[in-house]
Amino acid sequence: MPAVTLEPFDPERDQGLLERWLRAPDIPPRARPGSPADWRQPRFRVAIARAAHQLRCMSRFRAPWSRTLQVITLLATVLCLGLTIGLLWSGRAEQGLAAWAAWLPFALLLTCALFTVRGYAIGPDAIWIERLFWNTRLPLAGLDSAQADPAAMRGSIRVFGNGGFFSFSGWFRNRRLGAYRAWVTDPRHAVVLRYGTRVRVVSPEPPEEFIRSLAGCRQKGAAGR
Repeated sequence: MPAVTLEPFDPERDQGLLERWLRAPDIPPRARPGSPADWRQPRFRVAIARAAHQLRCMSRFRAPWSRTLQVITLLATVLCLGLTIGLLWSGRAEQGLAAWAAWLPFALLLTCALFTVRGYAIGPDAIWIERLFWNTRLPLAGLDSAQADPAAMRGSIRVFGNGGFFSFSGWFRNRRLGAYRAWVTDPRHAVVLRYGTRVRVVSPEPPEEFIRSLAGCRQKGAAGR
């Protein structure tokens, strides 16, 4: 990871950034300033300045759903709930394997919902794909290019993954990109990220601003070289 250029920390200007940093669960107690007077102590200056740089660089982007994703998710949800309720209500799933089978559609619904894409964030060293309860990290190190391409996923074949139940995510293949991995909610906002021979696709809104923010964070990270 390249070195970063740290701006001097100003307690008045950056108080909000500091408060966000202090709430981070991975900051050990001895590294937390106890009062504004502590902020100026040498042992805190570098850590706080680095945290302020990271928080200034962080940008977040929405992951809007396409009409296709909305329709597929609605229909699949109704189908899963209908199957589960119908089997339980009919009394055919009172015991044994039939009872487990009745809950399988509902389990599929919950599993796919867990892997939905809520949004995207760009930090000084990574792109974060925000899921329901966790984040997926794509490092900036090794990223060769980022290009907006609304037709990137056109003609894709799903190799392994989710084809539209809360997201288009997993491994796909088409003539345009070859094999690639996607975390997409609207293919019209697709941004193609290339890491050598590896291809990743995301769909932030707006894609052009996402690419500009990505370039800006990479330039800030490289400024200290």
